[in-house]
Amino acid sequence: LQKAFRRKNLKHHPDKCGGQDNFFKRIQKAYETLKDPTRRLHFDSVDPTFNDDLPSANCKPESLYKIYGNAFKRNGKFSKIQPVPVFGNDKTPFKEVEAFYEFWYNFDSWRVFNYLDKEDDES
Repeated sequence: LQKAFRRKNLKHHPDKCGGQDNFFKRIQKAYETLKDPTRRLHFDSVDPTFNDDLPSANCKPESLYKIYGNAFKRNGKFSKIQPVPVFGNDKTPFKEVEAFYEFWYNFDSWRVFNYLDKEDDES
């Protein structure tokens, strides 16, 4: 991260490239965000391409394992504990099914949702 920042910093410094101060400031802000662990966590929690949708309860029985398996796999990336147990199928041993439910019942996510909070205009 630091090497990439230095490279971009030198390339886009306003003294070197004739006044691209706005872009340089964005590089600075990005670096400040990514180097701070708390701010990095907030940044990583926001993924506009992430599919937060939950599967419909009315899916066909033959596609249940695939549809729900994908949903659990997607959300498993936010687990503090890795690896995440897989959803399995109709032939999954009972012990694995129990472990799966135990894991998700006690699911602990590192994802934060502070970006959804409304800001107080008075402060």
